[in-house]
Amino acid sequence: MKEELQKQLAQIIAAIHGQASSTGDFWVERLPSVAQQYIAYGRAQAIIDIIMPVLGLLLAAWLIKHERMHFGAPLDIKSKGARISVLINTVAAGLGTYSVIMFVNATHAAALVWSAPKVWLLRELANIIK
Repeated sequence: MKEELQKQLAQIIAAIHGQASSTGDFWVERLPSVAQQYIAYGRAQAIIDIIMPVLGLLLAAWLIKHERMHFGAPLDIKSKGARISVLINTVAAGLGTYSVIMFVNATHAAALVWSAPKVWLLRELANIIK
């Protein structure tokens, strides 16, 4: 299946190259500019995708700190505020876990778009073709 996609991608690129040299089509002539703009978009998206989980981790840390400041040591389940304390800790733990997973995924995509933009662009084209 990968070989078929690679063959199709090679055919599309060859067709684009053939059209650019023979017809001088407006969009085909500007294909490198469009590719550069799409890479710039991918880089901006990668930065946003990294910043959002970091903000989630900071919010989770703030929630835990806020809970500890207001409720102190671990509470007895029957004491006042115990349920809200458990809720805050559960939300903070869930948000922290989700943020770590999203950060790992975002760094993978960011590393690809920043270190190998041509490979990233080809993968994006392959995803569009699917």
